[in-house]
Amino acid sequence: MSLLNLVSEVAYRARYSRAANVAFVVALAICVALLALARAEGQEDTTVIPFDGNSSLVSRLNHYVSVVGVLLPERAFRTQFEVGGLKLRGARYVPLIIEGASDPLLILDKNLPPFSADGQVRLVGKIQAGGAQVPYYLEVGEPPNIPLQNAWARAGAIGGVALLVLALTAWLIARADYAITVGRPAAGPAPAGVGALWFGSLGAGLGHAVVRQAPVAVTRMRDEIRLESCASRPSWTIHIREVRSVQPVHVATAYGPLPAARIAFQDERGLLRRGTIAVGGDPQARSVLHAWLSGQIM
Repeated sequence: MSLLNLVSEVAYRARYSRAANVAFVVALAICVALLALARAEGQEDTTVIPFDGNSSLVSRLNHYVSVVGVLLPERAFRTQFEVGGLKLRGARYVPLIIEGASDPLLILDKNLPPFSADGQVRLVGKIQAGGAQVPYYLEVGEPPNIPLQNAWARAGAIGGVALLVLALTAWLIARADYAITVGRPAAGPAPAGVGALWFGSLGAGLGHAVVRQAPVAVTRMRDEIRLESCASRPSWTIHIREVRSVQPVHVATAYGPLPAARIAFQDERGLLRRGTIAVGGDPQARSVLHAWLSGQIM
């Protein structure tokens, strides 16, 4: 039973912890990002093909190639575009001289290895189609590891489902006022020193703050039942003017399973509210709440 109380306490603290909420959002965003890595098997050819002086750019378009040549950084250039009288600068390209080739292969100046003294490098990348100024170019980069990406995507899917299940579970526990219903315990004496405990909102006057198993003193007044906090600072009071529905249950608490009542009621502002009150061995509270604990509506 202490496990159910622990689950409720963790759900309650997580709900009102800024750090926990931020961590949940970040974790969910990571799972979505991992899902975006998913790729269909065979959708892209990741085979690295040798590229030499006799190779055709057209036939290698959208394929990964391995090429050896001499980079000429001193002949690097940027593309330029004119839009509405303005000249815009585009990407920068570095020529690569390949032995036996009539024209240099243009390399996008991105992820390039450090230039050696003679400029010779071995590059792996994908042949891409460009524009009028640069019809074809090589974008340096290793081919994606699709099986690994799909494994990460599956991990993201599993993690995302787990997070959503946790969120749904926390929402259900919150709907139960962070007081999980348990089976009727074996007959025995009520826990000594345990009075009444309130699970639920404190109302509009206190910004709808929610407490869990807060000790309260129960007093019957002429036109209401009043629950007054015993230890909270500042103190608060719940005025139960008209009870609309009552559901007697037993709930998990830090003191073990206790008889309780889930109630919907009208408060001193005329607002309809709900909450759960559990009762220990306090004779006064048991006497006042006897009708609720037995399933009657006063």
